[in-house]
Amino acid sequence: MNVSCYERSLNILKEAVVLPVRFPELFAGRNAWRGILLFGPSGAGKTKLVNDSIALTQNSAAVIRAHGNDLVPSNCVRNGCNPESAVVDIFNEVKKTLPKPVILFIDDFECLLNESEKISPEACRRITTELLVQIDDCDKQPGVSVIVAATSKPWDICCPVRKRFDRLVYVTLPDQQTRFAIIKHEFTNFQHNLTDEFFEYLASVTERFSCSDLVMLARDACWNSVRKLQNSSQVQNLMKQDEKMQMNLKNTTGNPSHNQEGRKDSLYQMLNEQSVLKCDVDDALLNMKKSVDDEEIAKFESFNENYGQD
Repeated sequence: MNVSCYERSLNILKEAVVLPVRFPELFAGRNAWRGILLFGPSGAGKTKLVNDSIALTQNSAAVIRAHGNDLVPSNCVRNGCNPESAVVDIFNEVKKTLPKPVILFIDDFECLLNESEKISPEACRRITTELLVQIDDCDKQPGVSVIVAATSKPWDICCPVRKRFDRLVYVTLPDQQTRFAIIKHEFTNFQHNLTDEFFEYLASVTERFSCSDLVMLARDACWNSVRKLQNSSQVQNLMKQDEKMQMNLKNTTGNPSHNQEGRKDSLYQMLNEQSVLKCDVDDALLNMKKSVDDEEIAKFESFNENYGQD
């Protein structure tokens, strides 16, 4: 799948993640990027970009994954708790892996640093301080270690933490060309009679849709076609016959009859042969709502203008 509008972001990740890991000799006497922060709307494809770049390393590095929420102990509001313990543990895992190349990916990074019912102000301060210490300590270790973080709320990340990342990369919503590629790719998973011309139309009317929105659109269209089949008289009869057979089996022993297996095979065949039609997609589109509003996009663009380094 060609994700043209992500090529810039992917190239930055190649430079920061892939090249130092696969060709460390290129960076002899040079400082490779040690930290990349990807920011953008939820569902814009940040995690996919990271996964694609990791795949390009061809298993040349250990990969450690974490979620911001997972690094905050659930009891860290209690007195006597060590709220920074999970942060220490995961960075110790990184250091144990060195000097072998290692990539640490933290998704939903802002969850680690935000005050909430789960994180008291004091716990938040201690976690932030420990995170800064651990990042600095990793920089002093021999070998290649790259920290990649993704967030949908970059404005919640304080300046000292933000400055620990060499590059702040804005992952935008897909443009029309990319939406076309995503939509066409998603419909390859289903039987359909849709044309490229129709996919181009869908790409033109889904402006400000995220990657996740487009995936959901394809799934909803598929389910619309399945619902029509489910309500057909032929399928209803097959399902009733199968229910009767199940009731009979409760009072007998042995394997299901050949007739029952034949009915199931017929049902599966009809499901596999059911095509997604334009009307199924149109109905799904009517019920879809874009998950990112204009106000949020303006906020991301303002942040990128002030802090983005892509």
